[in-house]
Amino acid sequence: MGDEQGKEQQGKEGQGSGQEGKTFTQVDLDRIVQDRIARERGKFQDYDDLKKFRDEHQKEQDKIKQDELIKQKKYEEAEKTYKDQLSNYQKLVSEKDARIQDITVSTALTNEIVKQNGMVEESVALLKANVVITADGALRMKSLDSNGLPVEIPLEEGVKKFLSTRPYLVKAGNGNTSGGGANGSTGDGGRGKGDDLNTLNTKYYQAIQSGNTKLAAEIKKQMVPLMRGNRNAL
Repeated sequence: MGDEQGKEQQGKEGQGSGQEGKTFTQVDLDRIVQDRIARERGKFQDYDDLKKFRDEHQKEQDKIKQDELIKQKKYEEAEKTYKDQLSNYQKLVSEKDARIQDITVSTALTNEIVKQNGMVEESVALLKANVVITADGALRMKSLDSNGLPVEIPLEEGVKKFLSTRPYLVKAGNGNTSGGGANGSTGDGGRGKGDDLNTLNTKYYQAIQSGNTKLAAEIKKQMVPLMRGNRNAL
């Protein structure tokens, strides 16, 4: 009786040990791995959709950037064209303003020099750079006062001051010559020692016109001491 109970007990223990020590075939292992992969993949089942969305979004952003670059380039080109045109217009306006100003100054100087019996072409060339146009459109001339300080004086006064120290630029009046002709054929070779500035100026101009530069230089030397009285000349 006791032996039979022992055998039955041993049989039950043997069965239990067989279930716990069960081995898996390769098919079982593959199935388990595939199940696990399927479960993991299920967690990211929308991965492909997300990746597609990301790629399409990136393409859209790249297209927007490219369009912006194109627009920026077109804008920069248009801006450069505008600036170039504006610069050309400003240059043309400045040139016209300068031309108008030059004509205005030359005309005013010519009128004043003619009034004061000066030689227009030579005087205008020397005086033009000294003329300024004020804010109200008046013409004045740069000069120096008795202290040597820069001042602006009326055009009439400026021309008078200029010609007073340059008598060789003043046309001689009738009867002021010494009868020497273009070559100054007086008894002293056209260089009368008692001549005043007006007479010397006439002889100087005649010598220049005739091409006698040597005589012109000698006459000018005689004129210099007579011109030193006015230190404030332009």
